[in-house]
This record gives sequence, structure tokens and C-alpha cells, in this order.
Amino acid sequence: MEISRRIQDPPYGWRSAFSLTVSELAVRITLRVQLLPQPGTGREALAKLRSEVAAGFARHFDRRYCIRTPGFRRVLWAQVCWDAPQPHLEARVYPGTGTETLDTWMLGLPALAHVHELAHLLGLPDEYARPDSPAAPSGDYSLMGHYPREDARRADSKPRHILRLADSLAPWIGAPAMVEPLNWYVLREGDTLERIALRICGEGHRWAELLELNQDRIPDRFSTKPGQVIRLF
Repeated sequence: MEISRRIQDPPYGWRSAFSLTVSELAVRITLRVQLLPQPGTGREALAKLRSEVAAGFARHFDRRYCIRTPGFRRVLWAQVCWDAPQPHLEARVYPGTGTETLDTWMLGLPALAHVHELAHLLGLPDEYARPDSPAAPSGDYSLMGHYPREDARRADSKPRHILRLADSLAPWIGAPAMVEPLNWYVLREGDTLERIALRICGEGHRWAELLELNQDRIPDRFSTKPGQVIRLF
């Protein structure tokens, strides 16, 4: 089914939109995104952007959380589908850096900036203080907060983000909802044990504990690859 609703975060507003499939075991969300390259954006750079953003979005949302409602425990699956018909978002892509919005992307910004914008498509508002907004800084390395100032390496989604999403889906998945992080993780392109330990528990040096916890599937810290499933702390 197609979900579409208006989000207000004064003085801004936008439309949250995505595809939703619900089963007894899973809540599956798909974002269809059409990139509209502007002069100066090369084909290889766009391909790299698509790859990095898809991996980054999955890293923060796909199979990271379980949504509990009365009688059900469903894993949240989330993915980005590029250049599919009837896109939920059409984003113009410009070369260089600068201010980015949901439908205006800057090719020179890190993939995390684009993942932040895609999270708006899920209905998540900003969590950093702006002169025109009363929102208080999150202060916990939130993907929706001021992560460039806090530490972009530690930026991550939070259970409250998924709870907000789950509450908006109550007509289809039931209410009230509870959200809990999963105790396993699917590796994405660019992941290392150090990066996972830093982002999830705030201490990169704890990679050694992750390795010990997964010694039956990872022989050493350099043997990880996308698609592997590892246990978390």
C-alpha cells in the first residue's frame, strides 16, 4: 500500500511518502527515489551516490529494530529503490556543497546528509535547534540532530524515531507500539567492526568485543563483508 501524509515542522512542511507492506513477521518500507542530475554531475559520481546512500539508509533503518504491537513482533525492513516509476521523491542533484533540502541534493556532501533527508520522507523531523524552530538539540548523536557538530561517525537512528514511525502506521500495524533494537546487525558496504562499535555503543575500541562475540563467523577484523549477520552487545 502507499502511505502519504503531510508533516508540519513550523515553519517548514513536507509530504512523507513510502510504500508499506505488513505481514505477521515484518513491516517493510520502500522509498522510490528519482534523482534528477543537474549540469556538472557526472554519471560515475551519481552511481557512487546511489550506492552509498542506499547502504547508509539500510545501515540506519533496515533490520535494526523490532516493532511490538499486541500479538505481534515484527522486524522493520527498509530500502531505497532508485529511478522506479511513480517516485515518492524527485530530488535535483547539483555539483558541489551547500544547503541541502529534501528535494535538492548536493553531490559534494557526505552520504549521511542524503540519508538524513530520506529520513524526512519517513516523517521524521529535525532534532537540532534552528533560529526559526523551538526544537531542542538532541545531544545523543541522532541522525536527525546536529550530528556534524557532535560526531558524524556516531550518528545513528534512535528507537524514538522508529516509535514515531510506528505510531503513524497504527491503522495498519496496530497500537500501542513498542520499539526495541535488534541484538543482531546486517553488515553494509563500508562497515567495519570499529565503525559499528563506535556508532552503536560510542566506543570504537570495543570492536574486539564484537569480534570475540562473533568468532564463530568472523575469523579476524578484516574478514567482514556486506550481507554478513553479526551479534551485537
